[in-house]
Amino acid sequence: MKAFGKYIAAFAILSIISWGASAEAVLDISSLRQPHQDFYYLHEASVNYNTKEQKNRAYQLIVTGEDLPLGISVIDKVIAIDKNDSESYLLRAYAYSKMKEYSKANEDYKSALMLEPNNPTFYYLRGLNYIDDALNNGFYSGPYHRPIEDAMRMFNKALAIEPNYINAIVGRGDIEYYLGNYKEAIDYYNRVLVLYPQHDIVLAKKEDANDCLRREEEKQRKRELERRID
Repeated sequence: MKAFGKYIAAFAILSIISWGASAEAVLDISSLRQPHQDFYYLHEASVNYNTKEQKNRAYQLIVTGEDLPLGISVIDKVIAIDKNDSESYLLRAYAYSKMKEYSKANEDYKSALMLEPNNPTFYYLRGLNYIDDALNNGFYSGPYHRPIEDAMRMFNKALAIEPNYINAIVGRGDIEYYLGNYKEAIDYYNRVLVLYPQHDIVLAKKEDANDCLRREEEKQRKRELERRID
């Protein structure tokens, strides 16, 4: 399949009659009734639905944030036609995640992985969804729902397939940072900097983690000093 980067990233009858004018409109609707044969129906078989074009349309609606619900409706149709298109599941999952419907997003990432179980990018994206869930709903939001641990597990799966997968390495570092394990976070960021020494984002993350670590070490020294003098 093509790289997911290319895709990551209802009829409404509108009345022009205002609410106030509607009473006047409902006088005699008999003239509006038409014989059955004059009605026109959109039959599915009569439409040449180009799934590639519709995926591009959904991509624009979803990734740009122009209209997430409409983008989902478009991609729903694509999936109904081709249930083996993993990219469509990923695109819909991305939309659900942006709408903070993390459970629905997770199900779509799972569907994509069922089709491509050895794709490290899919595990990585599923891990990102878990991180967003954790940041918005709490790291440990229930005894059976621990999204930060699920994110860690997804990143580990991605790295088991591709050990030098930079995004997954950074993701693991970010998790350690969120958990306050700054030394471990720095270790992961260093793994990236070995490969890309001038990676500005990772350099900034490492600097931030070092600052946090220095503050934590200073607090620890003060606590130890207080215990000694008490």
